[in-house]
Amino acid sequence: MEAGGHIGANGSGHARVRCGRRLLPSATSATRHSRQRRVPTCSNADGGGRHDYDMRIHHANVLGHRIRYGLRASARNRGSLLILNGLGANIELAQPFIDALPGPTIVIFDVPGVGGSPTPSLPYRPSTVARLAACLLDHLGIDEVDLLGVSWGGVIAQQFAVQYASRCRRLVLAATAAGALMVPGRPTVLLKMLTPR
Repeated sequence: MEAGGHIGANGSGHARVRCGRRLLPSATSATRHSRQRRVPTCSNADGGGRHDYDMRIHHANVLGHRIRYGLRASARNRGSLLILNGLGANIELAQPFIDALPGPTIVIFDVPGVGGSPTPSLPYRPSTVARLAACLLDHLGIDEVDLLGVSWGGVIAQQFAVQYASRCRRLVLAATAAGALMVPGRPTVLLKMLTPR
């Protein structure tokens, strides 16, 4: 594992984030530095070695939650992709997919209670996770994303697309449901889902 550079409004590894696209440094952020680590990457699909940029793991205090997130910056101007994982899935579970996806800047995070994000004292709703995602994007200075939701992350992705429509450029849903009852709201949508075209 390697130590990376520092992040945050004041160059530290910890920052307190409040929604509204403003950073509020925590009182201890100037003195505490977190070690960032690179997540190992796989070989490129063409066998041509490693990617030029690795995923880096960071932490930020977002809306009172300590959130562990991964960021893979891109030298290319191909936009940003926010990945929302399935229930109980941490950042590392998506790493092979991320390695196979060259190009965009990628943001992924452990929701509270999963991986390196501590369990919250109270249960949370999908709208809370969508707000956490929006505030994390604020922290990173990302205004608009393509959004990929896998399984339970697809439910959160749909919530994000509704709450923050102006920030969601494209929505991709994989192995997910269209709501709590898993039935679309309109019969015409269900008909389209049942037809092969």
